[in-house]
Amino acid sequence: MKIRPDKFTKELLTKAYPKYEGRRFFLEVSDKPINCKSWWDGGSRDYFVFVNLATREVCSVPAQSAYDRQINGLDNVTLPVGFACIRHSFFCGRDCGLTIIIRPENAAKFLPPTLGTSDKGRKA
Repeated sequence: MKIRPDKFTKELLTKAYPKYEGRRFFLEVSDKPINCKSWWDGGSRDYFVFVNLATREVCSVPAQSAYDRQINGLDNVTLPVGFACIRHSFFCGRDCGLTIIIRPENAAKFLPPTLGTSDKGRKA
């Protein structure tokens, strides 16, 4: 789902990719394992950064080409509760934006307020 980042989300995205200047942001809610292998293939590549939602600590995933040291299990990463995976995607050399991948337990922090209510939860 395409999103418009709020202050909390902008802070996470800036921590993960400080030099990103694009305007394409997406949210993916899933508890399925993530394939975080990252290398160029036909002009396409995904970069992955993990962010601790409580402390805002960032850990990026190194490249996984045939020339890099392989990290076992990187093709089947289970995202822990309290963490977000932020993927920066390129397709055929074109920047496709940032996707925040979170578990369902953490989705409320990223979803917009319910339509028809104000920030305090009262009817508008």
